[in-house]
Parts: sequence; structure tokens; C-alpha cells
Amino acid sequence: MSDRLDGRWGALRATAALLVAGAVAGCGPMRSLDPPVPPEPTPCTRATAVGADTVVITAGVCNPWCIHVAAGASVTFLNGDPALYYLTAEPVFPYDLQVPGYAGAVTLPLPVGAVTWTAVQAPSATVTVFVE
Repeated sequence: MSDRLDGRWGALRATAALLVAGAVAGCGPMRSLDPPVPPEPTPCTRATAVGADTVVITAGVCNPWCIHVAAGASVTFLNGDPALYYLTAEPVFPYDLQVPGYAGAVTLPLPVGAVTWTAVQAPSATVTVFVE
């Protein structure tokens, strides 16, 4: 007796055909289900610093976050958020900066060296300034 006519093996053949079709369609590189690992951030160095004298703070982040200016120059901070940002300097300066919501603030002329300004309430709002 032939299995072609009585249908006993028909379900098995259909399952096998689906498995083969799925294997052929699924060929390709294996993909991980783990989320991608973000690249390491670029460290702020004099070589990576951009020439700018204005920093924009938005959503708790300074842009640009690594700059260089000439000795005696001032840096302008513009706040794109409604909240006040209170920035302190490292090394410590005799003054701090308060940048009101949707407003700006300007540093005094900066001495030669490097200074990092960080918002007290949002440490991610940090900018390093190389003064030469």
C-alpha cells in the first residue's frame, strides 16, 4: 500500500517541508538578542577639544563639552532649559556661574590652563575648557 494515497504520512511530510523552508529562509548571520554595547566615550583632551566660546546646555548636557579658547577669553553659557543651572569650576574659582532658564551667563576672562565647569544639580552638564 502506498502512503501517497492513504494520507498517513501527509502530516509528517508537511511538517518536514515547513522546517526545511524555515531553515532556508532563516539562513544568514546569527543575531544576538543582547542590546548593543555603546562605544566608549571620547576623552576630553586638548587634541579633541573644539574651538568655541559658547556652550549650550540642553536636557542636562553641555554642547560642546570639550572646548579650547585663547587666554583671557570668556566663555558664554546659554541655557536651553527652563531650569536654573548652577555651575562650579575645578580648579576652584572665586566665583560660580548661575545660568537661569532660557538665559545665559558669561565667565570672567579665563587664565591659562584647563578648567572644568560642572552643574551641581546635573553632573552630566559638564564642560572642560582648555585656555591657551
